[in-house]
Amino acid sequence: MSATTPATPPSQLWYVRGNLIDVRVHSTQVLTALSRGELTLDHLAMFGTALNDTTTSLRWLLDHPDAPQAHDLVEELTLPEFK
Repeated sequence: MSATTPATPPSQLWYVRGNLIDVRVHSTQVLTALSRGELTLDHLAMFGTALNDTTTSLRWLLDHPDAPQAHDLVEELTLPEFK
């Protein structure tokens, strides 16, 4: 990518808030199902997808801190209600 080419964020970036919540929810479901002996591939797939989408977004944010989308999202994620 050249210096004049704008950074194109991944599509997952627009859902990072929901994906962060999904990682939390699905990890709890995985642990609960594991403790009951009811863990399925579906539980793991849902957790893995949420984790992958979240890390893709956060990795892009770290790699492109000066992009307008990154700046807006970082400001939004550091609001008191997200802390």
